[in-house]
Amino acid sequence: MQSANGPDPLANLAGIHAPADVSAWPLAWGWWVLIAITTLFLGYLIVKLYRQYQFNRARRQALVQVMQITATEPDWPSRLNTLLKRTALTYFDTRSVASLYGPQWLAFLTATLPPRFRQRVDTGLNRLTALQYQSGTQPADFDTCHSACVLWLKHAKLNAQPADIQSGSEAEHV
Repeated sequence: MQSANGPDPLANLAGIHAPADVSAWPLAWGWWVLIAITTLFLGYLIVKLYRQYQFNRARRQALVQVMQITATEPDWPSRLNTLLKRTALTYFDTRSVASLYGPQWLAFLTATLPPRFRQRVDTGLNRLTALQYQSGTQPADFDTCHSACVLWLKHAKLNAQPADIQSGSEAEHV
């Protein structure tokens, strides 16, 4: 079509060409840095969680064993106390824990708990240390002592590395 003024100027126009799609690859260097930092952080987190899991292995084993102790056993006070002592020896310095008994042992157990749990276990642990060398215990005593032991095993602040997972250390031989 021609108009009265001459040829149609729109006829000479070409169609609109869309630009090529923007590719996600290769990534800009900032993205590579972010990926590297995220990978390092996730690796650190995995190692930290694994070490914490290994650290709490003795605690988990003690919790399983304490659940197997029943009130029908004649030596349950001794078994509960031995289990607490064995767990404490795993996590704390042997020289300072092995010699504890009576009031010193009770003070140690109470001191390793956060303050909010001390009142709840005090009666049970006191009763446990009193019953350790007695016969003819009551089922009510068992429930009190057993719950105190479970609470201590779950919530005690165990801040040392167990001997079997310390990195780079050799066993001391006398």
